[in-house]
Amino acid sequence: MPMISEPHANKPQTAIGIDIGGTKINAALVVTEPSGEFRQEAFERISTPTQTDAFVEALKGLVEQVIANARSYGLPTPQSIGVATAGIVNSDEGVIMGSTGNLPAIKPPFAIGPLLKEAFKLPVHVENDANAAAYGEYQLARLSRPTLKNMLMITLGTGVGTGLIIEGKLYRGAHFCAGEGGHIAIGMDNKRLCTSGRYDTWESYASGTGLAITAREIAAAHPDVNLVADLTGDLPVEELSTHRLMVALMNENPIAKEIVNLWHQHVALGLVSLLNVLDPELTIIGGGLGASIDLNHLNALLKQRLMAPPITLQVALAQLGNNAGLFGASRLALELSNMVPA
Repeated sequence: MPMISEPHANKPQTAIGIDIGGTKINAALVVTEPSGEFRQEAFERISTPTQTDAFVEALKGLVEQVIANARSYGLPTPQSIGVATAGIVNSDEGVIMGSTGNLPAIKPPFAIGPLLKEAFKLPVHVENDANAAAYGEYQLARLSRPTLKNMLMITLGTGVGTGLIIEGKLYRGAHFCAGEGGHIAIGMDNKRLCTSGRYDTWESYASGTGLAITAREIAAAHPDVNLVADLTGDLPVEELSTHRLMVALMNENPIAKEIVNLWHQHVALGLVSLLNVLDPELTIIGGGLGASIDLNHLNALLKQRLMAPPITLQVALAQLGNNAGLFGASRLALELSNMVPA
């Protein structure tokens, strides 16, 4: 197990964390205290370029800017760089291997780790963004639960992502493809086609995309046109969005309540399968739709189907928001440079 280097045992450790998204790239200097607490400094954000050369130059410039900002604030020089990115990532080599449709500038295999290591002469760790987010939330949870070893994180957004911590380590699988929990099947009717090309996956129902489809189906079939009009507002039924749905829910629209109740059942249906297989100590729910989860309702649905004793079930909402990947990647980078214990 990597240990803190003796000269730095009582000093804060610093790494640059980078989170590459389809529209924005966020970067910051992450300061990790000897207590394990962490914070971001010198935050910078740029739009994600769509051309490869522009992407590379912008990424380098972003790192340079964070380093310059850190110096101007009197912060320590970063000891490593951690990158969170969409796609299948060979984290051993720092290479993005595939599935980066929302990042047209990246043509797999893309050796982003070696590129940054050569440019800045620092250790670099590259991680799948869902894995990095899970690791960030895991490190935060460990501050209050230092014995925590096994954790599952799911992110509910445009899709459904999952990250696995097993015995204190990220589980990536034999081919760096583990954690694709959103693509488990929850039906056999060939009703909804997922972006994976398969039908009736968990993602096709539990994601924001799936929730919107459910809302449109129920609204279109509902006999009370007045309630439907209140639900959709100025939108036609076929354009009903999750945002409009949540507005109607806050206004106590009965159809909205029916839709969101069914969505909770869809979330529970896939999640309980993962819980029965993995039996984690803690499950974290994040993503853009994570805050819309009613934990009491979800827990009640899970307990009806869970194999483990209900008292062992612990489900909580994510705390790091959009910065989870950035924090997780920076922590992994510090572990790579042996500056903090794994």
